Amino acid sequence: LGRARHDVHLAWQRPGGLAERSRHVRAAHVLPPPERGPAHWLEPLRTLCARERFDLVLPLDDPAVVALHGAREALSDLPLCLPGERGMRVAFDKLATWELARSLAIPVPRQLHLERALPAERIAAELGWPVVLKPRRSFAFGRRKWEHGVRKARHPRELETSLEALLAKDEVSQQQYDAAVA
Repeated sequence: LGRARHDVHLAWQRPGGLAERSRHVRAAHVLPPPERGPAHWLEPLRTLCARERFDLVLPLDDPAVVALHGAREALSDLPLCLPGERGMRVAFDKLATWELARSLAIPVPRQLHLERALPAERIAAELGWPVVLKPRRSFAFGRRKWEHGVRKARHPRELETSLEALLAKDEVSQQQYDAAVA
């Protein structure tokens, strides 16, 4: 955008981050972080947009996309670039992503999707070792990164421990590890 001579502004960036040092960034604005909720950032964002009169507001990371999408109706007068409902579902729901890929005949690994744990022996009998564990949601406010990260279990005890920790926060897809697909 900067090379195309558009004015680029940042907000919700990590202070001192690399993006802030780009020669293409005209200004970096400080807003309350998205995880604090719209009650904290909605009006400061509106004030910033009114003052700067942006042509486009483009969220570039998961917290910004999720926050702005959640407040989409309240921000309907702003020039937001956001995915629609289906795009959000596919982008942030690993089961929806897997199902879409499968429906389009894109190779995907075999998978079990569970809301509760199954015995490790049964999972291994279905999928083999190692087993890839994927929490259903790829991002959620209030969760630490490991709580929605993908894990690989190589033996029953590792599978049981990882599955217990992940299921405490979300549904989990258990996939066959397939180097050709992975």
